[in-house]
Amino acid sequence: MGRPRKGNRHLPKYVTVRGKSYWYASPGIKATRICAVGDTKALYEFLADKMEPAKQVRTINDLFDRYLREELPKLAPATQKNYQLHLGNLREWCGHMHPDELEPRDVGRYLRPDGVKTGLISRNRAIATLSAVYGYAVGMWYVANRNPCLNIKRNKMKRRSRYVTDVEYGIAYEAMPPRVKIAMDLALLTGQRQGDLLALRWDQVTKDGIYFQQGKTGKKLEVAMSPALEEVLGRAKKLVPQLPRGICVAYPRRVALLELRLPVDLATSDAGDLQGAPVDGAVHVPRPAGQVGERRGDVKRSV
Repeated sequence: MGRPRKGNRHLPKYVTVRGKSYWYASPGIKATRICAVGDTKALYEFLADKMEPAKQVRTINDLFDRYLREELPKLAPATQKNYQLHLGNLREWCGHMHPDELEPRDVGRYLRPDGVKTGLISRNRAIATLSAVYGYAVGMWYVANRNPCLNIKRNKMKRRSRYVTDVEYGIAYEAMPPRVKIAMDLALLTGQRQGDLLALRWDQVTKDGIYFQQGKTGKKLEVAMSPALEEVLGRAKKLVPQLPRGICVAYPRRVALLELRLPVDLATSDAGDLQGAPVDGAVHVPRPAGQVGERRGDVKRSV
């Protein structure tokens, strides 16, 4: 019997990390490089071809492995990353058990362990991931009799009530370099998620507006062009250097990209908070040049 992993417990069986790459190292077979670390889509496409589903499900880990191979690649990259993290924690807790051995009371105890007051929201999300796996095990693969996560009361989540003031937003905005300011302005004007904004390409921009296909939901929509949006895009075209692959705003290097995420998330959250607010004075200063209040474009149309 092989030694248990000391790290990367979220990874599927026989997958290891060597340097900056994922490797497939099955007993008796020469190790094969799969892809760069972080490229989960390529990882699970490789596993789908390389590994056959278990003929007989013996443990919950077997369910996790099949879910990782067959279903996880269909999800958005950010969701894949979160699910991998949760599955790593779940493997340690219940991976050794038979699928029908896990009881609802076990799930309840995992959600609210005695004496633990932190990390309860993360446990909610882990159980949501477990429930998704059992949904396939019960309703599609027919290898489990029931989903033990159903009808279990989750930990209460409190909505954030902190509102970013005009002064705070203005200070953050003025401290940013031009490229980040453009990203923040686009977030206010379009209301789109940060991942969709940072991946925005020039071929998505037309004289009528900006076309988005949301990475999280797959929904297609167009944010209509406005004078304010034209002004921001005009500044983006003057940025030096222009980025490869037609990218409008985001830095090409991953590390530098992280510098954009906090301010863009701030602006995106701000735009979301302002849904339904009066136009006069609603948009935080400093606003992009152009018509006041056009943070989401003139019209958003589904495509």
